[in-house]
Amino acid sequence: GSWDELAGLGWLVDRVLDQLRQDATSADLDEDAAQQSAESPPDADEGLLHTYSARVLPFDAENSPHSYGRAQRAAVYFTTGDAAKASQCGGRKIIAHLVNDQGNGGRGFFQAIKSEWGSAASRAYFEWHRDRGTRGDFRFGSVQIVEVGKSVEVANLLCQQGSRGGSKGPPVRYAAIEKSLHTLGRYAAEVGATLHMPWSSRGGSGLDWDKMRPLVQAMSKSSGVSVYVY
Repeated sequence: GSWDELAGLGWLVDRVLDQLRQDATSADLDEDAAQQSAESPPDADEGLLHTYSARVLPFDAENSPHSYGRAQRAAVYFTTGDAAKASQCGGRKIIAHLVNDQGNGGRGFFQAIKSEWGSAASRAYFEWHRDRGTRGDFRFGSVQIVEVGKSVEVANLLCQQGSRGGSKGPPVRYAAIEKSLHTLGRYAAEVGATLHMPWSSRGGSGLDWDKMRPLVQAMSKSSGVSVYVY
């Protein structure tokens, strides 16, 4: 209003008055944009907005091997490729991973899974361990299923006591592996998935495949699920 009064007195020419009006409009737009930016969350950190599906499977009610009556013939295939990518065969897949009871995924196979599928599996495992006091399902032999992609899940098998060997030997516990494999085999049979796992231990679990092989083969035979070992 004051600019119009000055122009009416002849103290401002029309060209200067138009420029002042344009500057005022631009300043208002900048202020609105700054306020909107302060009120809205940034889009850069999309990882914080990511949600994932994770759940712990119920323990297998039976301890002895059993058949699920699936029609196709299952087998254990020792093959080449990358277990973290589950590169063999198509269809629904589950990547099996042994985890410890410390909530620490380390730099081994978990890192390979994270590089391929993102942080959902490691984050779910961390939260599973963090909330163990209230959940009651963080036990040796338990299996946590985490969806990481279309038709791809990671199975965190709680089968290691600690992350390094000691006076009691390697941290891997084969009784827990046997129990978790029966639970996982039942689930894989129900959803029609194949299992994929690495041959070598990248995280120092001390896994001995002379002991692991018969456990995997027994699970595959009883559940009718094909397993690919890379």
